[in-house]
Amino acid sequence: MQRNIKIIFVSHGNTTNGGELCLADTVKALIDKGGYEIYVLIPGPPGSLLAKIIDDNGAIVKPVFSNSRWVDHPIGWKEKLTWLKTTGGTYLRFSKMLREIKPDYVVTNTIVSNPAFAIASKLHGYRHAWYIHELGDKDHGYKYYFGKRLTWSLVNLLSDRVIINSHFTLRYFTNKKIEHGSKRKIIYYGVPVERLKINDTDFDEAIINKWNGITKWNILVAGRTVKGKGQEDIITAIAIIKNEYKLTNFHLKVVGQVSGEYNDKLLQLIKESGLEEFVDMIPFSEHPGKYFKEAHIGVTTSRNEAFGRITVEYMKSNMVTVGANAGATNEIIQNNINGYCYEPGDISQFAKILVEIMSDAGNAKTVAWKGKTEIEQRFNLARHGAEVNDFLFN
Repeated sequence: MQRNIKIIFVSHGNTTNGGELCLADTVKALIDKGGYEIYVLIPGPPGSLLAKIIDDNGAIVKPVFSNSRWVDHPIGWKEKLTWLKTTGGTYLRFSKMLREIKPDYVVTNTIVSNPAFAIASKLHGYRHAWYIHELGDKDHGYKYYFGKRLTWSLVNLLSDRVIINSHFTLRYFTNKKIEHGSKRKIIYYGVPVERLKINDTDFDEAIINKWNGITKWNILVAGRTVKGKGQEDIITAIAIIKNEYKLTNFHLKVVGQVSGEYNDKLLQLIKESGLEEFVDMIPFSEHPGKYFKEAHIGVTTSRNEAFGRITVEYMKSNMVTVGANAGATNEIIQNNINGYCYEPGDISQFAKILVEIMSDAGNAKTVAWKGKTEIEQRFNLARHGAEVNDFLFN
């Protein structure tokens, strides 16, 4: 009897942000495919929602001693020395785990993850893949502690395979001539929406019924309120809708509020534009389904979206989706077919698109449904699992 293939996935965090959710989806896709025994290392205290999701998906969750990032907020030389010491300890502990589990593959999740797992895999003769979900600097504002060129050279050196989430992300690095060779492959995510249905039994029904008799348009933008996400575009656009087009039958929810200078700028813009009654700023939620199921319009304003998981979730939640014609967003949205794109910085065009959507509910409903059905065919776990399996083992 053939034994199961053993894979260790190393998570960079324990939240349900995009990178961790993509890891959980890949785990589920492979387990659903069959023939896998999967271990997932999650940092931080036990009992996180991510750990529960991965456990429910059928993987074995193991606490990880440390995953000190090497791409993160800037640090000084003293902190770098501490990082090197921590990395050494992680290498030794993970080496012991490798000898115990004897995996067929180790997968390091995200560019920010500590390289100790990849180094241990390389030196002990285990195949290793790096799964890249982000740019690091352009999208999240992080600093490469050892520079981008050295970081990507090490990613390339330490990996048998490099999985990249979009053409945009690949172009970002190949333009710098850092990543090269046949070991890389673009694999789009599966993006199931089960996380949106947690504690919400009527989600599937609600995303259909919300289009019946619209009196107020619910607009959603989900993502952390940081500069790279560009939420000021949507706030400025709805200010134009209210003050120039004189429309008031809408409400915007910004889900993912985090404290910081950019968030303060957004709050000031809302106040200056007289939008206090039209905008809700909502902190990050691990259970955002209630916002998705009621929204008619989903908005992605990031200029440097490495993939756009939220964009796919908008469309699978039966929303008309509008995004900046930048990053990987335009790999998902086909303008005037399954959604709409506006040129970055052209807020008048953005506002006009929103007004045209809200002026014809029947057409908006049709576009939303077309987007939903088309995107479910392009992004699903069966396709994703098959591509990951074929790339790693063929």
